[in-house]
Amino acid sequence: MLRLLVCVVLASIGLSSSVASPLQQTVLEPGDEVTLTCTEEPKLDGSYQITATGLILLPFVGAVEIAGLTEDAAGKKVSDVLVRQQILRAATVSIKVKAPPVQQPLPIQVTGAVAKATDVPYRDSLRLADALAAAEPLSVADLAAIRITSVTGESVTVNHKPWIASQDEAANPKLNAGDKVFVPIQVASQEVTVLGAVKNPGVVQWSEGMTVRSAIELAGGFRRDANQRAVELTTTGGNLVTLDMTATVPDRPVMPGEKIFVPVREITDNVYIRGAVTRPGLIPFVPGLTVGQVVQDAGPIKDARLDKVKIYRKRIDEDTRVLTVNVVKILGGSEPDVELVATDIVEVPYPSRSFKVDNTVKIVGAAILVYFIFFR
Repeated sequence: MLRLLVCVVLASIGLSSSVASPLQQTVLEPGDEVTLTCTEEPKLDGSYQITATGLILLPFVGAVEIAGLTEDAAGKKVSDVLVRQQILRAATVSIKVKAPPVQQPLPIQVTGAVAKATDVPYRDSLRLADALAAAEPLSVADLAAIRITSVTGESVTVNHKPWIASQDEAANPKLNAGDKVFVPIQVASQEVTVLGAVKNPGVVQWSEGMTVRSAIELAGGFRRDANQRAVELTTTGGNLVTLDMTATVPDRPVMPGEKIFVPVREITDNVYIRGAVTRPGLIPFVPGLTVGQVVQDAGPIKDARLDKVKIYRKRIDEDTRVLTVNVVKILGGSEPDVELVATDIVEVPYPSRSFKVDNTVKIVGAAILVYFIFFR
């Protein structure tokens, strides 16, 4: 009898426990995407999104409010609506919330002095060497100062060279999802070489945003005989690129270690300058060349007669014409400059010569004058 009583008590405890702890279901909310299945009418089957006001829009039925209900309660409500509106005699509807898509971890971004700035898919075992292998660092990359920035903004600098030399694990840290890896350029290699028909050929210091044109300007700019249509750029990878610097196209960026060569234009005509200048001789003719430019470049001597510069111009089947121009006023801006033509001869007159008596001659002359006045 006692055993029977114990069994009854235990059974009642288990029953009350099962009633008090029913299986919990998901409560539907606005924005949820649900899958609806109707056994009696497959045309209702499909995916539906609960609107901001808590409704789903069903064919044949219209709007049904299900936000705030459990999945089972929502299915029963839709079933009741289908029967009540006499769309179906009986309806068995199941509504389930679609599981949210699995969030993929953020990739590792690798930028800087690399051949392939890229996003490397994250995995648990990913390390710095793996990310660098995918991005292919350039020869000018500074692997001793790689910067790794986390998604929280914290930044560390890693010297990766010990890993390359001796597989030092400390120099090859494990990366976290969303890390940004920046590979800087070696400071010692931050130079660009500019040679050829520029005014100051040699090495110029590279800076962020430098272009072919700005590098040439740092080298003094193009010479008059420069062939601007065939400027050669040798990249760090050894590729040769020919650029037309007269074309209206975006200027090409330059990287440290690259070389620019400006060839000399083939000269077919010249202008000749002579007279009171320090650098007489032939000057390559280019369209737009003016007498003011030629005289300035030739370096007039002190007191040269720049107000009476002559241009000798020979035309076919004509006598030589002589033009006299005032270069002083031209350089001062009060007179327009004069354009030259091929084969012109520019002559800068020497200063007017005045007889100057040497101090010794003056003294001797004074002595003779005194002698004749007082002793004769």
